[in-house]
Amino acid sequence: MAQYRKSEAMKGQIKLLAAQGFGIKRIARALKISKNTVKSILRDEKKCSPALNSAWDRCISWDIVEKEYRKGVTIKILHKENAPQISYWAFRRYLQSKCVLAKEITMRLGHKVGEKTFIDFTDGIDFFSRETGVPTKTHLFCGVLPFSGYTFGEFVLNQKLPTFLAVHEHMFAFFGGVTPYVTPDNLKSAVT
Repeated sequence: MAQYRKSEAMKGQIKLLAAQGFGIKRIARALKISKNTVKSILRDEKKCSPALNSAWDRCISWDIVEKEYRKGVTIKILHKENAPQISYWAFRRYLQSKCVLAKEITMRLGHKVGEKTFIDFTDGIDFFSRETGVPTKTHLFCGVLPFSGYTFGEFVLNQKLPTFLAVHEHMFAFFGGVTPYVTPDNLKSAVT
């Protein structure tokens, strides 16, 4: 059976009604939740009262927090549900020290040998003429075979069609063959 989360507002209402002297049955009926939920929240409140425990971290079941985090619950929600009395960053640091948080998710792409070449132009270097002293901007053409990482690069003065075709010819001569697919990275000169 699915376990429903109770908001902090709902927990606050349960604690308030209990403090006003209402019984568990009456609270459950008034809020339309189960008696076991009311008992559980009141039990957690007793366990975490400042008079009983001096440190807030004793009030938190870190195993459950880690389990919920692994299911995909965000740290922000876990903070609001488990330790709203402390700052978010303190909770996050403490969670990191208690649990191993998930690393950045990456995707590995599989490539076949010699199937494709990735190409792109990037800013090159500026060089200065000795006579005029005027800088001339260059562009760096890069071609990479993704399976091996074998890379070709050539500086050119522009990205016009004749230059574009010439650097491809130089690149494939350097690689010693032609791949069936050439994949540009949103390259304007390749699109036009």
